[in-house]
Amino acid sequence: MRNIKNYFKKIDEIIYLFLHHKLYRRALYYNLRAITQLGSFCFSVVLCLTLLFWHNAIMHTAGLFLAIVIIINQFFVQLIKRIVNRPRPYTVIKQTSCVKPPKCKYSFPSGHTNAAFSIAFVLSHVFPVLSVLYFTLAGLVGISRIYLGYHYPSDVLVGFAASYIAFIPISHFINGFALI
Repeated sequence: MRNIKNYFKKIDEIIYLFLHHKLYRRALYYNLRAITQLGSFCFSVVLCLTLLFWHNAIMHTAGLFLAIVIIINQFFVQLIKRIVNRPRPYTVIKQTSCVKPPKCKYSFPSGHTNAAFSIAFVLSHVFPVLSVLYFTLAGLVGISRIYLGYHYPSDVLVGFAASYIAFIPISHFINGFALI
């Protein structure tokens, strides 16, 4: 069992170093610094409030749906972070550096990725024509978290998986009431 854990840890570090260290380009860094904000707490709250106060029933319901998904997801993300206590990679791997490190010192799972995919799932449910755009942006948020040095790839994968797990029962609930 320990060998499997070490194997996955090594793969995590290799992918992390490749994205964070080998692919570093100044222009890409600044673009991904902007894109990563699409998974931030502030962006999520502003988006939920904008949709909630929109004078349209579909947008209002989408805002409510999104707020529920994000609240549930972030509760579990923060709980898991405190249980697992995995340090951020830039504090462990010597070949890396991090500009403007996050306030939370725990890495697993990625809250930004979780929020970005929560937004993508909900908005794709409401506006399926734009699904490719939503999921592309959410995927870029996940990649940005690794590229900027904040997370390991497994942090990002679990952030994505948690957003999906929380979305499914809520989407069935909403569909059951034909609200969207």
